[in-house]
Amino acid sequence: YGREHVLLSEVLNEIGVTRFKNGEYMVAKHSFTEALRLMRLTHTEDNKSAIFPTLNHLGHALYKNNELKQAAEMYIESFNMQVSIVTGDANDGLKEFGTKLNTIKERIASMEQKED
Repeated sequence: YGREHVLLSEVLNEIGVTRFKNGEYMVAKHSFTEALRLMRLTHTEDNKSAIFPTLNHLGHALYKNNELKQAAEMYIESFNMQVSIVTGDANDGLKEFGTKLNTIKERIASMEQKED
């Protein structure tokens, strides 16, 4: 899987966004699903930031198609991915996120104190 697959996944994502804006939620869902499939083949752990927006987009399309359980799964996966990007650690839910967020706040406060 090369650069062509990365570009195709980006194009499919943009097609999905356009279809979603036009109210074509089922077509958007298919575009996002295929984009996500290609992204997972071509992106590494170091490049999660390219995947989570598509997870959100797919979640929105699933929600509009009244596929609420699947939409929630996409939102949660996206959320956990974003948390892992911020914290550098895997995240498995909101409880863990609260603890990690407090740790980040403490690190920032410590860095600010060192600057003073």
